[in-house]
Amino acid sequence: MGDRRVVGLLVVAVAAALAAAACGEGGSATMRPGEDCLRCHGAGGEQAFSAAGTVYRADGTAAVGVTVTLTDADARQAAQVTNSVGNFHFTEALTAPLQVELSEGASTASMDLQALVHEDLRRRLRAYPWVTRPDTNIDHRRVKNLRVLMEQQFRARPPALAAAARGDWLPGDVVLLDTFPSKPGPDHIGILSDRLGESGWPLVINNWTVGARTTEMDLLPGIPVTHRFRVPGAAAK
Repeated sequence: MGDRRVVGLLVVAVAAALAAAACGEGGSATMRPGEDCLRCHGAGGEQAFSAAGTVYRADGTAAVGVTVTLTDADARQAAQVTNSVGNFHFTEALTAPLQVELSEGASTASMDLQALVHEDLRRRLRAYPWVTRPDTNIDHRRVKNLRVLMEQQFRARPPALAAAARGDWLPGDVVLLDTFPSKPGPDHIGILSDRLGESGWPLVINNWTVGARTTEMDLLPGIPVTHRFRVPGAAAK
């Protein structure tokens, strides 16, 4: 993909599958972008949303005017356009798993990690020995499950931060991180931004401790990377 706008939307598409939802406050659709809207507007709430979120560009700014199209398990579709802070929400009844598609003009990117993990669990349950009963609501949010899926369906790239290979660390690459060295294996996930941090390495788009919201952080120098994957179809540099 040579078009930077397409790459940016691809990053957002993956992030939308991994990050928390967002919403407004006091009836405002522009309040608290990046935070968990469904805590207040989930099932049974005063104003229940079936899905909600915030779309960001690869540089961390709000993606305004992007069309978010959801397709549910019954092939029903619903679409919303992100507002001035990148927020969107749906009130239509939707059946999980949902496929998310983001489009802006002629640029479209789509990835449904929830469905990919669920389908892979059905085909290769033995590859996930810790899963005793598949749950479409949570399985795609567990890093160890995503690692198994990505090892089969994504392109693995060397995870070592070697200066000679710096040019191979591309926007949209998915990195698995080990934030608890005392426990084996990755426990956190992020996506490489197209912006560099003060370290000289790409910032990582992730949902961590900064207000529990999706943001860019300069994590690579200090947090061990256990795995790095490239989205299928993304161009190599």
